[in-house]
Order: sequence, then C-alpha cells, then structure tokens
Amino acid sequence: MKVAELYQGYSGELFEILSFSDNAACIISANTGVYSAVAKPLIDNYTIDWRFKYDFKTQEKAIKATKELRQMYFNFEDKNRVMSISQDIDSCIARNADGYHYDLDSAYDELIENNTAFDIACTMALVVKQHNQVGRDMRYHSDVVEWANDFLQNNDIDFEQFKNLPLCHSHAIVLNGFAERVKERSENNGLSVTITSGMSM
Repeated sequence: MKVAELYQGYSGELFEILSFSDNAACIISANTGVYSAVAKPLIDNYTIDWRFKYDFKTQEKAIKATKELRQMYFNFEDKNRVMSISQDIDSCIARNADGYHYDLDSAYDELIENNTAFDIACTMALVVKQHNQVGRDMRYHSDVVEWANDFLQNNDIDFEQFKNLPLCHSHAIVLNGFAERVKERSENNGLSVTITSGMSM
C-alpha cells in the first residue's frame, strides 16, 4: 500500500496533494478530510502555502474548481485577451452614456455577459496601475489605486508584462467611477484580495 506524502500548511495542518501545477493544486486535509482547490501553490521542503483556498465537500467538486482556476490564470495571461477586455470596457462605457451621464452599472452588466468577473477585475486593476504610474491622470481615488495594486499582487499578475499595452482610452474620471464599480462587484462576487474559502462551483 502506497503511503501518501504529506505537506504541512502554515497553521500546522497536514495536506496530501492530489494534483499540482504552478497556478493551482487540488489538496485534501489529512486532519479534517476536507478537499480544497488552492491558487498559486508554493511547495518548499514538505511545506505548502497558497494565495487563497476554496473548500469543498467532495473530491469531484475540488478537482473541477482546480481545473477552472488553472484555466482562469492561463486565459488571463494572454495579452491579446487583456487588450480585448480593455476595448470592451471602453465600448460598454460609451454605449451606456447619455451626453455626460454614464450608467456605469449597466456598462458593467453588459461587460460581464461576455467576460468573467476575474478577467474584468484584473484588466481594470492593470488599467488603474498603468494610468496612475505614467501620470496620465491623477483622478483615480487612493482606495481604487490601493485595490488595484493589492489585487494584482495577491493574484500574482505580473504588471511588467502588461504595462506597455494600450489599455482603455475613456476619460480617467469615468474610468475611476467604473473601477469603483468593478471593485465593489468583485468583492461582492467573492474576488476580494483576501479570499480564504467559500467559493461555490
């Protein structure tokens, strides 16, 4: 009978790794029997850590969530997809404008029809960080800038790969308002930067 290799989490809990990649892993707790999908796993000398973890009652659901996490990161790392979402953001904002009035909630609702909440949040975070760094406009509120920086850092999105892309051309005041909607929606959807559990698949 094969003995499972166990890895210790930061809290002392022991885990068996069921599947692993750079972006996601499926694990089971040897202490509680709970299955989990973890993002950005880090293995070092029989210890394991991660960016965030989703718990499930069955192995099947945990494996499904792990596959979706891998695909989520893989898809977003495509620069063409980032530019496409950026263009969609500008288009949705423009289509939901009446003179100088912008219905940003409706713009988001339209955008989410063809894009995931994660992709939208990451793209908007990149837009805010890029515009704020190059000094294009300093009208982004400090809480939005902080959210953008934290979101990218905690999801291991390498800003350097995207900083020179032509991202969003709407006015910065409008984009700040839209970024606030994205921040609020992403947090409501469980995509805050400090996720630990509770994602339903």
